[in-house]
Amino acid sequence: AICAWEGVVLLPFLEESLVKQCIASVPHSKLTPAQIARNEPGPLIVFQHDPKGTGDCRSTLPKSFAGLFPSKSRMFESMPPGEFPEDRKCFGGDDPLLDGVKLGVDRPPGFPTMHSLALRGELKHAGVNVFGTASKKESLVVRMGRGGDPALLVGAEEGASGAAAYAHLLNRRVHIDWPYLKEAMVVAVSDKSEKIAGRGVRTPHSSSEWGSEVQRAAHERMVARGVDVGQTSVALHVRACEGLVRHPDGSLQKRFGKTDTLLPSQLVIASNASPSPRMQERPALDGDDVKSTGGFAVGDAALFLGRSHFGAVATVASVGEGTGLEVFVEPVPPDTGIARRMMLGHQGGRWENLGALARKLSTSPRALSVLTGPLWIAPTKDAGRFDRIDIGLNLKSGNKGLCVADYTRPMKEGNGWEFSQQCVKLLQDYKRAHPWVFAALQSDPDSGFEGLQLDVALKHLPEPQRLPALNQCKAWIKAQPASRRPLVSKFSRVAAEDAVKNVFIATSVRAKPTPPVALEGVSPLLLMQPVRAGEVLDLYAGGDFDLGDRVVMVGDSGSPPFGTRGFICAVHGEAAEIMFETDFVGATDLHGVLPEKRGAMLPTAQVVNLSHPPAMPQLGVAAPDVVVADKKGKKALPKGFKEAWNEANKGGGKGVLAMAAALLPGKGGLPAPGPAPGPRIPVKGSKGFEPGMGR
Repeated sequence: AICAWEGVVLLPFLEESLVKQCIASVPHSKLTPAQIARNEPGPLIVFQHDPKGTGDCRSTLPKSFAGLFPSKSRMFESMPPGEFPEDRKCFGGDDPLLDGVKLGVDRPPGFPTMHSLALRGELKHAGVNVFGTASKKESLVVRMGRGGDPALLVGAEEGASGAAAYAHLLNRRVHIDWPYLKEAMVVAVSDKSEKIAGRGVRTPHSSSEWGSEVQRAAHERMVARGVDVGQTSVALHVRACEGLVRHPDGSLQKRFGKTDTLLPSQLVIASNASPSPRMQERPALDGDDVKSTGGFAVGDAALFLGRSHFGAVATVASVGEGTGLEVFVEPVPPDTGIARRMMLGHQGGRWENLGALARKLSTSPRALSVLTGPLWIAPTKDAGRFDRIDIGLNLKSGNKGLCVADYTRPMKEGNGWEFSQQCVKLLQDYKRAHPWVFAALQSDPDSGFEGLQLDVALKHLPEPQRLPALNQCKAWIKAQPASRRPLVSKFSRVAAEDAVKNVFIATSVRAKPTPPVALEGVSPLLLMQPVRAGEVLDLYAGGDFDLGDRVVMVGDSGSPPFGTRGFICAVHGEAAEIMFETDFVGATDLHGVLPEKRGAMLPTAQVVNLSHPPAMPQLGVAAPDVVVADKKGKKALPKGFKEAWNEANKGGGKGVLAMAAALLPGKGGLPAPGPAPGPRIPVKGSKGFEPGMGR
C-alpha cells in the first residue's frame, strides 16, 4: 500500500479462555480500586429514537458541550446483557441469530441485502475511488449476473426482445440503488436502437450515443461502488422516490423526482420483500377519520392551519373518538410585512459596468476582470499548480454563472458584469493597500489571465521581502467582509446586507408571550405534522418565496426547532437562507451578515410561508386568506374590491370611490360587521364544539 490507511492491519486473535484464565489468576488484593472498577463491566449509554421530539440527552462532557432538550432521541443507562452464549457463536455457529431474526431476502425492513441479485466477487484493477483518488491496487468488486432480476420480464409480450421486452414496465414502480433498494418510477426503456417512453412512443437513436451513455453509467457504478455491471443490452430510465407527501385530505403519497436516471436493467429489482414501514402510503381520511384522531396522539406537536391562529404551534392535549381533538395553541402576532418592505424596498445605489469601473481605477478592463475573479501567483519559479496562491477577490465566476451578492451581478442583457459602489470601494482600498498587484496586472502581457510570477510582480523589492509582502496581501484579502460572502447563482435572490441588518434590529424587540389558548373539537385536517426530510413532506410546505417573507420551520431535524419563525433573506432555487427570531444549536450568522448566530440555510420544503399562505380549499371557511401580489407588495384583496372596478358590475364603475366603498363594512359586497366565526374557549361544563369547528 502507498498510504498507511490503505493497508489492512493484521491483528492476532486472542484465545478467550486463556485471557479469562490469566485475569482470574491475579487476586483482587493486588489490584487498586481503580483497576478493579476498570475490569468490571459498567453501564452502557443507550440512545433511543423519540418520534415526538421530547427526549432528553444529557451531555457526557458538560464542560465542553451542553445537553440537548428537547431532542429526537432519549438517553439512558443500561447494564450490558452479559457474555454471548457459548452455544450460539455469532455468524458461524449452529444458531447465531435471535428468535425471529432473518437474513437475506427476508431480512428485517430497512436493512440492505446482496442476495436479491445473482453476483460473484472478484479481484481486479478497477480504479475504485478511495478518498477522491483512483486506487492503484486490486479491489474486491462485485460482478453482476447477466440476467438480472427475472421478475422484471413477467408480463412482457411474447416474443418481444430488447427494449420491447421491458416496455410493460412503463409508469410502473421498481427498486433501484441496490443493495439498499429505493423505489423509483420507470419513465422509459431503451436499447442500442430505440427508446420507448410515455404511451409506447418509440424514438430511434444512434447506437454509439446510447452505448456511450450506458458506459458512463456503468463506469460510475464501478468507481463509486465497486460494482461491475458487465454487458448491458437494455437500460431503464427511472425517477427516484424523494419521499412521502402529505396531502390536505390526510393521505400520504410517494413523490418521484423530476430528473431521469439511466440504469442498466441488471441493477433494477421488481419488488422488495421487506419494505420500510416508514415509507408506506396511506389513503385519504374519510368522514369518520376526520372526526377522530387522524393519527395524532397526546403530546404531539403540530402546526395550526386555522384562520384564527395560522402558523402557531399546537400541542395535542386530549384525543376523543368522534369529538375531534383538544389542542393548546401558542398564539403568534400577525405578520406586519415590515421585513418584506425593508428588503424589497432597499435601493442598493448605482451599479457600474466594467469599462466605467476600469476608468475610475485607471486600469484595463481585462485586468480588472481577472482581479475580481481568481488571480493566481506563483511564489517561486518552480512552484507547481497546487503551490500557487490566490490573491484575487473572487467576486464572480463567469464560467459557472456565480457572483457575490451586493458586490457583482450580471448585466440585464446577460453580456458582462456590473459592480456596486461597495465593490468600487473594495477595489479602491485594495489598490491603496497593495498597488503592486495593479501594477503587475498592467505590465503583464496577458493582464494576469495566465497568472503572475512573484519575482516579476515584486521585482522592485529585495528578494527576502517578497514573500512577506505576498502573505500580507493574502491576509488583507481574508480580513475583508467580502471574503466571507459566498458565491451564489446569478439567478439567486439575495437581500442587501444593510436591509437584513435593519430587519434584525426592527424585529429584535419581541412582544410578551401570550398564554396558550385551548381549542376543542379541532379537526385533524387543521393540524400539520412535522416534515421528515427524505421521508414525509407536506403539500402546504415549500412553494414560492419572496425576500422578507415570514416563515415557520416545520421540519423535525431540531435545528432549528419545530415552530421557530423567521424571515427569508435569500432564495437559491429550492433552498433559502433564513434569519430566525431566536438562536439555536447549529445556527450561523449568514456569512457575517447577522450580529448573532440566528441564521440557517434550509430546503424550502421544510418551511411554511406565513406572509402569503398557500390555497387550502379543503379547510373551507377555516382556511387562511389567500394573499395575492400587486405592485406594492403582497396583500389580500377583500371581496367586492375587484367587482367595484369592473364597469359591468351594477354597484361599480365609479373608479376610486367604488373601490373605497368596497372596503367599508356592508358595502361593495362585504358583509356588515357581526360576530366573527371561530373557536370558542371551552368553559366548565361545555360539551365542546360542533364537528368540524375549532378554526
